[in-house]
Amino acid sequence: MSALANFLKGLFLNGNPVVNPGPEVPAACIDCTSLLREAYERDAWHFPGPQPSFRIDVAERMAIWLYTAAMVYADRSMTPELSMQLLRQTEMDEANGAAHYSADLVLRHLPALHELATGLAEGDPVLVSLREMAWRWPLSSVGIQKPAELGEPDLTALQSHPGLWRLFLDRVISVADSDSLRDRSTRSASRNSLGLHPDLAIQLLPYWRDIEPEILELPSLSQ
Repeated sequence: MSALANFLKGLFLNGNPVVNPGPEVPAACIDCTSLLREAYERDAWHFPGPQPSFRIDVAERMAIWLYTAAMVYADRSMTPELSMQLLRQTEMDEANGAAHYSADLVLRHLPALHELATGLAEGDPVLVSLREMAWRWPLSSVGIQKPAELGEPDLTALQSHPGLWRLFLDRVISVADSDSLRDRSTRSASRNSLGLHPDLAIQLLPYWRDIEPEILELPSLSQ
């Protein structure tokens, strides 16, 4: 079993993947296609509605990238220049709903790696790269503060698919993600999703009141 396949097996089994010492990076996902496809099929049991189609090309690229990011985080002997070179990502040809969902099969573990990396010095290549990827893949990065200089993440692909939008909103609500709630559509949709029961997400009431008091007339907790 390749190092990448072993990494994915641990990731999907219990969230505890193993990486080999760097700087050798897998060039291809030779024996991990079946693992990624099985992850897609398992996720159907939890996805809110019909799944987007599966893009194996995206899932494989993100698997290689996450392995690389974990390896660079673990191996502190690499120079910043080599770390940035290994972590550099090219733009996706088409980051549609299927791409976001296929990437999320692996990148949903991005917040856990980011939490570990927050102990690194500000400006560390791992931390910089993780935050750039968080901005690029908002479905997978709820709870991670995005780089302000990049602007707001593009949520169009998520909003165009009801299941993806529902999944994104559920994640925002579950962690009370103030960074995601800066977006007007996310604020309104997260509030509306709770209908007459905004008290189900008490931790979000201050965000709704402070951000859009003229639109969101929320009941007082004292009533």
